[in-house]
Amino acid sequence: MKSLMLPTALALGFHGLILSLFLIDWPEEASSQVRPELLFVSASLVKKSAPEVDAAQKVEPKSPKTPLPSASKKTPQPKQAADAPQTKAPVNTAPQIKDRDSAADSEKVNAQKRLDAEQREKEVAAAELADRLASLEEAVTDEIGREAVTNDEKIMAYIGQIQRDIINKWSRPPSARNGMQAILRVRLVPTGEVVDVVVATGSRNDAFDRSALLAVRRAERFEVPTDTRLFEQHFRSFTVLFRPEDLRL
Repeated sequence: MKSLMLPTALALGFHGLILSLFLIDWPEEASSQVRPELLFVSASLVKKSAPEVDAAQKVEPKSPKTPLPSASKKTPQPKQAADAPQTKAPVNTAPQIKDRDSAADSEKVNAQKRLDAEQREKEVAAAELADRLASLEEAVTDEIGREAVTNDEKIMAYIGQIQRDIINKWSRPPSARNGMQAILRVRLVPTGEVVDVVVATGSRNDAFDRSALLAVRRAERFEVPTDTRLFEQHFRSFTVLFRPEDLRL
């Protein structure tokens, strides 16, 4: 029993010591150590008169100061910075407007140059076409002239042959006198055969007029051009002038 009482007494004494520590009214030394910090905080909230400001309160204005920005943080821009695009817009748009005006002027100049070039090309083409037409017209005129000369020569050749054929068939009557003349109208077919002959204007001498008609009828057929156009224009129907001294078509 004695061996158990001693440890029990020690345990009770130890617990009583711990309980007495909780019950003892300890001095407030720990709170007095942090009191300057509490006074510092309360000084920022309570206004005091100027004579009562102590040395600890004189440093109070440092507390509301904004801490210096660190290197990693950007300084916030003032409100005017947000409005900067509005104030800078006219400055930035002026060069853009100038550039647009310059581009528009350049485009107008280029368009005018293109129009001028197209106009010059049209004028050159028109001049070339006019030259070609003039050359062609000259060539056609020359060809027509040569054709006209050739056709006239052909016509005169056929007329001369018809005159010779009629003279060879004509027998002048003894009553024929100078100054007499008779005009006959002769009609042919494309083969040159005589299909009709009449006195268009008489000589007032029946023997002379009959001799002229007989000469054409005896010829029966004349040489005519194979060119239909020439035949229709000059040999389909023609007149023959009879005179005692010569014979004219």
